[in-house]
Amino acid sequence: MEEKRTPQLRFPEFQGEWEEKKLEDLSSKIGDGIHSTPVYDDYGEYFFINGNNLVDGKVVFNETTKKVSEEEFTNHKNNLEELTLLLSINGTIGNIAFYNNEKVLLGKSAAYINFQDKTLQKFLYHLLQTHNVKRFFNSELTGTTIRNLSLKTIRSTKLLIPSLPEQEKIATFLTTVDKRIGLLTEKKAQLEQYKKGVMQQLFSQQIRFTQANGTPYPDWEEKKLGKVFSIFNGYAFSSADSSDNGVRWIKIADVGIDMINDENKSFLPTEFSEKHKKFLLNEGDYVVALTRPYLNHKLKIARISKAELPALLNQRVGKIETNNNLEFIYQLLHHNELSYKIENNIAGTDPPNLSPNEIKNLKLLIPSLPEQQKIAAFLSAIDARIATVQQQIIQTQTWKQGLLQGMFV
Repeated sequence: MEEKRTPQLRFPEFQGEWEEKKLEDLSSKIGDGIHSTPVYDDYGEYFFINGNNLVDGKVVFNETTKKVSEEEFTNHKNNLEELTLLLSINGTIGNIAFYNNEKVLLGKSAAYINFQDKTLQKFLYHLLQTHNVKRFFNSELTGTTIRNLSLKTIRSTKLLIPSLPEQEKIATFLTTVDKRIGLLTEKKAQLEQYKKGVMQQLFSQQIRFTQANGTPYPDWEEKKLGKVFSIFNGYAFSSADSSDNGVRWIKIADVGIDMINDENKSFLPTEFSEKHKKFLLNEGDYVVALTRPYLNHKLKIARISKAELPALLNQRVGKIETNNNLEFIYQLLHHNELSYKIENNIAGTDPPNLSPNEIKNLKLLIPSLPEQQKIAAFLSAIDARIATVQQQIIQTQTWKQGLLQGMFV
């Protein structure tokens, strides 16, 4: 049966089959970065980048990105042009970014694809993200420990291409979708930055709530953390106890930053919930990872939702217990001052462990319960707005994936 060469979703003004072409025939040059280690220069003007610097269509730098001097950059000729796409080809495969004249030197895990037509460049940016192309790339990877996509494979990649006007229509439409995702992502980042600033002012008492009659709440009291909250450790369930279904088994790997990870779920037999009642979790409980408890200086703490229940708490995952306002304690654990104090008191190095006994003597100023409730309600309202925007991002990204599936052959 002849292969179909028309997409499922198509603008009505276009007809006819798409034409098959190799990527090397669509580009003016395909190559990769240098295969040697350059001489780094902390004061250099040029960033030395690899595939992990290519994020959501952009070249991204961070505090770990190395720099090189102009002389070192000149020694390693770059072939980047105005209409270049960058592609990650080593370790992480398939991340794509537009080159926008950034001062960069490419490493070997980043390839470049040069074009002479802007419409084709924009169209192929989206086409190279489709499932069919990614599946082909993955089928051609070499290497065992670190997977690699060869330039030969990239050049020989066969693609179905429509006419230039249809390319323009598709690229413009999908670029609008990307802009929507970008605006939502920016909105989320602004809300997160706003919350960070407000938290700093609230916990330093630069901002104070007042009581209903307009009078101030009592002064904050210095207390040991052990008097404010405690951490209840889970039970040492064994992998031999696991089951295909039953009660959700909340392990260290399940606890992320502000979320329970749903990948690789584990279960315990239902009868375990009767035998180990005190380790059962409830909706609204907060759990914290006690082994490798931090990621990028953020405590891995998450709220148990109804979707996770029934659930049992595993050893080295702690449940926060308090006579204070639980939501306030959750927000307090995100405050930089306390977060850094706890991080500096974790035991061991490989892996680091959060010991409840070792942090209980740390001291911090704590407000009265009514003011805790006010602070918690205010910060939780911001969290709700952030969660709403995050859900909008996920929905738009899912919609885009459907468009990529339907608008390309």
